[in-house]
Amino acid sequence: MAGATIAAHLLERGHGPVTMLEAGPPVAMRDRRTWLDYVTANKEPFEAFADAAQDLENVGDTEITSVQSRLWGRGGSTLHWGGWCPRLQPEDFALYSATGRGVDWPITYDDLEPYYCDAEAVLQISGDSSADARPRRSRPYPQPAVAWTMVDRLTIAALDRLGYAHGRMPVARNVRPANGQAACTTIGTCLYCPTGARFSADQQLDTLERHGAFRLRTGAAAQRVTMADKQRAAGVEYVDVATGRVKHIAADHVILCAGAIETPKLLLASACVEWPQGVGNDTDHVGRHLQTHPRLTSIGRAARNRSLLAQELEFPTLCSRQFDGPADQATGKMMIRVGGPLIEAGRLIAEGRPREEVEAAVRGENTFLLLGLLELVPTEDRENRIMLAPGRNRFGAARTRIKFHWESQARPVATAQINRLDQILVALGYEPQRSAIGSPPSPGFEFAFRADHALATCRMSATAETGVVDRDLRIHGTSNLFVCSNAVHPTGGCVNPTLTTTALAVRLAEHLAA
Repeated sequence: MAGATIAAHLLERGHGPVTMLEAGPPVAMRDRRTWLDYVTANKEPFEAFADAAQDLENVGDTEITSVQSRLWGRGGSTLHWGGWCPRLQPEDFALYSATGRGVDWPITYDDLEPYYCDAEAVLQISGDSSADARPRRSRPYPQPAVAWTMVDRLTIAALDRLGYAHGRMPVARNVRPANGQAACTTIGTCLYCPTGARFSADQQLDTLERHGAFRLRTGAAAQRVTMADKQRAAGVEYVDVATGRVKHIAADHVILCAGAIETPKLLLASACVEWPQGVGNDTDHVGRHLQTHPRLTSIGRAARNRSLLAQELEFPTLCSRQFDGPADQATGKMMIRVGGPLIEAGRLIAEGRPREEVEAAVRGENTFLLLGLLELVPTEDRENRIMLAPGRNRFGAARTRIKFHWESQARPVATAQINRLDQILVALGYEPQRSAIGSPPSPGFEFAFRADHALATCRMSATAETGVVDRDLRIHGTSNLFVCSNAVHPTGGCVNPTLTTTALAVRLAEHLAA
């Protein structure tokens, strides 16, 4: 998404040509056959494009898994994303100043705010523009808010009883048609959207490929950046996945938009005489300072589903940022989203189950899921990092080695936040049954965290001594080599990073076009 956004803005301003390299293949989207197989046969539509467990090595005491996190293909991980797009809070840009931990961003919320608005226009974010809530915004959302579901209404009543704030979850969905895409039909099969109402970057690419100055090469796995000298990138060496041939493309500017895992690997693999430890890595920050936040889950049980609740949509429309303020920053913020009842009546019907069995599942014992996204307040632990592992994956990219340690002081914070989730379940009339920190653990690891929101491996900084890229996302010590992905976030909040990265992409495009 970052690469397509930058390309679109550059071409709109008369700059080009632009070539994009994508290691994965084209992916069939808005395809009725794929959608029917997903709905009627539970056939996973993106399995062929996902990470494989054997392509990632964990060498720390906390496992990071990327199997359900990333997709390789035309459109990237936006092909299957949930589309949650909240902004960071203003204090998230100044963590060190407020807490003495982590680092401050070299830009502020006010610096990025107009670009947040532009990014919301790119992604066609739906939200409640009338809400008087943090963070401050200068323009309304481009799309109106998605209507509350019945589950939302009951949860809002429970949150009100507890005195907890609530609001709309900003999501990348067309409530009304826009940019040639249909409005959301709320059929609830959102993992594979049959209409294109959920934004995905392949839609941007459809438009870009009609532009004569744009070229997309799929099945082209970048191997390394080539340097003309210490300051100037010459281009990118890549392998044609279909033939195995290594090719080179020359470029006036090189922009790496490969996420917080692949981007540092590319820089490390680009070691040369001028950059013996990897490009941009003279001060040994490339790949380090890895951050991600665990998902906290709490599940409650009720003996009967008296309200006949069921999950209506596969994306959240309600969230609470009650614990996402300055007072929570020192210990760890949390954003709450409502998962809802864990009933798949549609799946039972598709499997041909008898009516009595479907009715029993809907009316009988009911479980309800709440999800919290927890900010892990970082220290300067340089050993949380991404490294190169021997060999390559099936898409031609280097395999990944991750070292990650979950700090012991974070456990009490996670436990306290789960207790808050349990409070909400009780207010909803459910008895808390079980909870989890992170994803289900693998043998030999206490917890497994997902890499969906990995950050900071090429972090933005005022100087080369403290990071990898400057405030304009140029790699320190170079003139034409940039990074734009989650990798440049110096720290994170408790919210999803995609909107912030898209705002940075618009900002970078304007800088390059100036």
